[in-house]
Amino acid sequence: MSRFLFVTDLHINTVCAVRTGNPLADVLQKLRWCVDKANELDATLLLGGDIFDKATVPYEAVNGVMDVLSECRYTALCVWGNHDMLYRADENAKRCALYTLGASGTVGFMDNTVVSYPDCYVGGQLPLETRDKPQLLVYHGFLEQKDGRFTVSVSDLVGCSSPALVLLGHDHVEYADYVVNDHITVVRPGSLFRNRRVSTSDRVPKAVYVEVENGSIRHSLLEVSVARSASDIFSVSGSMPESVTSSDPSIMSYDTLLELLRNSSGGEDLSFMDALRMVAPDDVVSYCEGILGAASVQKKGK
Repeated sequence: MSRFLFVTDLHINTVCAVRTGNPLADVLQKLRWCVDKANELDATLLLGGDIFDKATVPYEAVNGVMDVLSECRYTALCVWGNHDMLYRADENAKRCALYTLGASGTVGFMDNTVVSYPDCYVGGQLPLETRDKPQLLVYHGFLEQKDGRFTVSVSDLVGCSSPALVLLGHDHVEYADYVVNDHITVVRPGSLFRNRRVSTSDRVPKAVYVEVENGSIRHSLLEVSVARSASDIFSVSGSMPESVTSSDPSIMSYDTLLELLRNSSGGEDLSFMDALRMVAPDDVVSYCEGILGAASVQKKGK
């Protein structure tokens, strides 16, 4: 039997404007729980991207992650997320914190490759191909929601006729399983780190435990028991404004938005992207990150 534990979107950094306490200590505690659980289950830890909140983070964050992941029984495998990349450009990899994890042997990268296990294959390649064993696809992307390379379409999956489990990062929201042609299941557990104060943040972060044996794939969700409650971690006091909990963020009034940002900042200056992450859907945040990244590249080229 081959066993795996999948988590995604850790967004590790030393700061997070919307949270109380020590965000680095919080996320490292959850990562340590994942490592301990993977070791307990004799499983390989799989990371679905956005391990770091930015391409470059303080050494304290990088070293903290290396210390925790070094305790994995089996080397953790990961794919790159948009936050891990500088301007979303592969050629900038050596300027990124995640590259350091790979170069040190702390993690192995499975973007655009496939790793063979006794009972299955694990990889990060699209489109999904038919194989002689079941396979796990680990990818950082929205399902059927355009965001450049960080998108997975059903058309990327339907060409596969063998059993497959698709484990997606990028989307911070937990969804019910999505089944394609009866033998492909898409799982989106949501982010391990809740860095946005929206209604979907009022949840317990989860990991996905996977067993593959005799040609079949089984999976279940495990609550990360050390995660703090939403009412405890967010710096906005009291209940959220009704407009923030609405499924349509566009109805938030200007005054409500200013009040939310003012209360969330704790008196500190916020960057545009920090403020946007508090109130905007993932696709809007991701789109703006891409635009700002492209603008920065263009500016550097002048």
